[in-house]
Amino acid sequence: MPGPTSRGVTPSGAGPVDAQDAPPGVRGTSERSTAHSPDWPPLTLRVALQAVVTVLPWWIGSRLVAGLALLAAEHGWTAPGMSGEPRYGVWDVGWFLHIAQYGYGFVDAETAYGAPAFMPLMPFVMRWGGVLTGSPLLAGGIAANVGALIGAAALYHLTRMGLVRGRPGSHLAGVFAAAFLLMSPFGLPLFLAYTEPLLLAVAVPAWIAARRQVWWLAGVLASVGVLARVTGVSVGFGIGVMWLIACWPRDGARGRAAVARWLRRLLSVQLLWVVLPLLTYLAWTVRLYQLTGRWDAVAYAQRTMWFREVVPPWEGLRNTVDAFDAPLGYIMKREFAATLVVVVLVVVLLWRRMWPESAFVGSACLVLLCSSLWGSSIRGLTVMFPFWMLVGGAAAWLAGRGRNGSGWVWMVLALLTLGLFWVELLIANGAFVV
Repeated sequence: MPGPTSRGVTPSGAGPVDAQDAPPGVRGTSERSTAHSPDWPPLTLRVALQAVVTVLPWWIGSRLVAGLALLAAEHGWTAPGMSGEPRYGVWDVGWFLHIAQYGYGFVDAETAYGAPAFMPLMPFVMRWGGVLTGSPLLAGGIAANVGALIGAAALYHLTRMGLVRGRPGSHLAGVFAAAFLLMSPFGLPLFLAYTEPLLLAVAVPAWIAARRQVWWLAGVLASVGVLARVTGVSVGFGIGVMWLIACWPRDGARGRAAVARWLRRLLSVQLLWVVLPLLTYLAWTVRLYQLTGRWDAVAYAQRTMWFREVVPPWEGLRNTVDAFDAPLGYIMKREFAATLVVVVLVVVLLWRRMWPESAFVGSACLVLLCSSLWGSSIRGLTVMFPFWMLVGGAAAWLAGRGRNGSGWVWMVLALLTLGLFWVELLIANGAFVV
């Protein structure tokens, strides 16, 4: 889909476009340079297929690592103090299986209280995909692995587009972004029937569509992401900030006239697509009320089943540190470290003036910090694709420093691959990892 032309004409060459009155999707030169919209190269089917082919070896490699871990578990490999039957239908996957079978209505006390904490897309896929495959667990696994491939390919393309201010990325940065996502321990949820691969498969393409100002596609994809995981609301928030930036006049106008033009563009029909993710979440809240009789069904599930509620960040910090000595204290230490990484990521994005990405990650970070326990941060990092874009750019820069820099990058990637094998082995033996 071609970007704006450089001479103030429509893509069809029909004639000049007034830079002040053109809508955000068709602009002249003065409207062209927003924080995230230089003249992107066309996104064609061929470009998309090239992205898939580029990341395919890494996707296959990560599946092989996971498969070896499962095979090792089946042959009795365990970690110290850990044993169990090799299985992948535990933890969140077990919840999705239960919801796929029984829905969100009352089955027993535990399910009735806990089920609303999970969004409906994965249970929907497992229920109806199970009709085709004969196994809801198999259907969820297929959806997760296909979603991981789509998400990684989209991440590669997004990283190649660049970070900010019209500075294009590179092929190498895109490759490293996808490789570190797939081959690190953070890639564990991308192998299981979890929500993260489904979210990445729609959230990253939604971001690409928003950069290209195809707002209807961005809104629809982000809305599907909301139904996959509540983090999709944060993705929609970031797209909303991108919309605010795109609508602002770029001809140097100031004062009331500029604000008036901005408001006219802002309140156009395209706004309906931008707010669609929020409307989707509100609609799901109404549906949960119909099923459970509670407007606060999600908060009630978190409070009742996992003893998590909204508190000031300092209280969440204190509770998390106190939980270091609990039976799952080792998990809380990892979640604490991951939360700090998210906070640093927000600071870096703000420093680089990546405003839409800051809105996305910052709003998700606020949710993590205001929880009575800082949990889900590890999986949160998995879907925070700006993190992987920065990692890919840093790795490409380091690899470009010569043989020593390249050696460090590959050594880190190899160590992270061993970490992926380890966490796959842990969860295959029934241990809680994410």
